[in-house]
Amino acid sequence: MASPMPIFLLPHSCTHLYGEKTSDEWGNETYSNSQELTRVRFEPSSKLVKTRDNQEVQLSMLCFFDCVNSTPQGWRFHLAESVGDGIVWDGMPFEIATIDAIYTAQTLHHYELGLI
Repeated sequence: MASPMPIFLLPHSCTHLYGEKTSDEWGNETYSNSQELTRVRFEPSSKLVKTRDNQEVQLSMLCFFDCVNSTPQGWRFHLAESVGDGIVWDGMPFEIATIDAIYTAQTLHHYELGLI
């Protein structure tokens, strides 16, 4: 069994914005729900990926959420539903473009969120 990511490698916090998304007359988007995520890791990325609607996009950031040491414990990113959700880190808004669930044997180890 693989070890969780060490806490010292998870120095960041962010807000996950999810649920129903609405826009006001100025185009500002709001979500019906939010959750503070702690002990996560952000790393810059310039990786080209295909989204679920087969568009090629360039990621600007990766967010790592460990299934043991990140909080809230037990938080899950639903692969079909969470793409398009918002992430706010260090005051900067991002959108989840891709979600990779990384397993060790049969156990979910961590999520890698591709952000644009």
